[in-house]
Amino acid sequence: NQYEGRVEVCVDGAWYTVCHDSYDTDATQVICNQIFGDQTVLQPAAFYSAPFGQNVEYNMLGVSSCLGSEERLVDCSLNKNVYYQGCVHSEDIGVRCYKQSSCTYGDVRLVNGSSEREGRVEVCI
Repeated sequence: NQYEGRVEVCVDGAWYTVCHDSYDTDATQVICNQIFGDQTVLQPAAFYSAPFGQNVEYNMLGVSSCLGSEERLVDCSLNKNVYYQGCVHSEDIGVRCYKQSSCTYGDVRLVNGSSEREGRVEVCI
């Protein structure tokens, strides 16, 4: 879906994939917040071992020492020398971000129907 995939980050004009060896799980929160532009992401998930495919065209990057509150992934500690630490593209990180949809108590809506008059009923409680 549009909220999951392999992590690729541009640093100093070059694209990198992210190695799971030095990956800080708080970086997942930073990635999801950067994608959505706010702090309304619930239960971000990281996936290891290239679940969304490998990208051997790019260099690899180590990401560590994130607090989870940084605005961008490049604000965390980055390491461009991960090849020397044994990283390979079969270790590319992927993430899934779940966006919180806000609602007001008692709101009702229809979703996933073929028209605006049908679908699954959702109630905000």
